[in-house]
Amino acid sequence: NVRPLSSTSLHLLRLLKRSAHLVSILDPHEMIAALIPSLVTVMPSVQAGMLWLDQQRRLNLRALFGLPLTPAALQNLYACQLRPGEGLAGRTLLTAEPQLVETNDGYRTTATLITPVNEIAFQQLHDQLPTQLTVATLPLRVGSEIIGVLELINLGSRQINSAWRPLVQHDLLMLQTFADLAAQAITNAQLHLAAQRSATRLKAFDAVVTAISTATDLNDLVQSVLSVVIDLIPGASGALLLLEPLYDQLTLAAHRDLPLGAPELLATLPVSRSPCAEVVHYGQPIQRPLLEERGEGLFIATGLTHATYMPLLAGGTVAGVLALYGKSELTVHADRDLLMPICNQVGFAIANVRLYAD
Repeated sequence: NVRPLSSTSLHLLRLLKRSAHLVSILDPHEMIAALIPSLVTVMPSVQAGMLWLDQQRRLNLRALFGLPLTPAALQNLYACQLRPGEGLAGRTLLTAEPQLVETNDGYRTTATLITPVNEIAFQQLHDQLPTQLTVATLPLRVGSEIIGVLELINLGSRQINSAWRPLVQHDLLMLQTFADLAAQAITNAQLHLAAQRSATRLKAFDAVVTAISTATDLNDLVQSVLSVVIDLIPGASGALLLLEPLYDQLTLAAHRDLPLGAPELLATLPVSRSPCAEVVHYGQPIQRPLLEERGEGLFIATGLTHATYMPLLAGGTVAGVLALYGKSELTVHADRDLLMPICNQVGFAIANVRLYAD
């Protein structure tokens, strides 16, 4: 006779299957988004959770699931950076040990030592979640390194359904096993993405060098380079703006897939009134949402939301600006580490062509 699996063994088996599925996802953004929902579907003691990843000893929220929060509360929460020891997640980062806190007095009582900059977000969590909660935090371990913290929440009896049960100390060992496997999956996906980006960077750089070396004049050069860059970034449109220092203005040298009317808008821009004046003045890239007050209303009206402006540098001198427009994912795909070496190469090429012409 085969004895039936206990509920604990059954949950562990299901968690291990979910972990195996996560390891197969090579896109870190997709894998991070799927992590907490995967756990919630097989653990009746967990209804919600947050994934915090460590960046230079600060925990940043990377994913959230199951929490009934307003858009304002979500925005404040994603802006948080938790120090070691701050909040229950920060305490886990500091001690490298799992924590479990049960309360009938709301979320804020589980989160001690909150700095003033994060107080609003944690107060909103307290106000918008049930008062009866159990919160578990688990270190995401890869060997001896802690790469983040998995925070899991039982929303209490108000959320009871047929499968609900409390989150108890006995669950921590099983959940820590899942957290360790998830941490390795996150690391593997990040390494895979880094390898892909490195290969893409080399291929793109080679394509730009080829475009520069085969260009017959400045117009041919900027058109070829812009085509290479736009092909690298899914869903992006863009333009190359050249700086005319004598007149302190930017002129449109090449464009691709811009909305109707945008080429005319960008044709000639005084630097002081351009949406990328800071890039020209300081030689630093900028990624931000599109702003009506910066003259980007035409782009907003067509459904675009974000812009990336990269300086074309020739040594310490700005020769022009690469302007890219797209949806919110533009900030992910327009990788500075990929684009800056390309923009520097293009900046030198533009300066050399102009010098030869002079």
